[in-house]
Amino acid sequence: MEPDVPCLTPNFDKLASMGVRFRMKNLALDPKYGDQLRCLMAQMWRVVGETGDHSLYNSHYPALRLAPFGPKTGGET
Repeated sequence: MEPDVPCLTPNFDKLASMGVRFRMKNLALDPKYGDQLRCLMAQMWRVVGETGDHSLYNSHYPALRLAPFGPKTGGET
C-alpha cells in the first residue's frame, strides 16, 4: 500500500482522500481512480475554455504542459 503523501508534494497531480482529519492520501496514482481523475481534469479544462482563461491554456508551467489529460493531449472526455 502506498504511504500517505503530504499535500505539498510539488508537481504531482493530487486527488485527495479527506477521510482522516489533517491527513490526505494522494489517490491520483491509484489506477482505480483514473476515470475520476480524468473526469475532473476534463471539467477543469472545460471551465478554462468557457471562461477564456488563456493564461492557463497557454501556460508553460511544467505541471500543466506535461499533464496526462488536458486541452492538447486528446485525453479530454
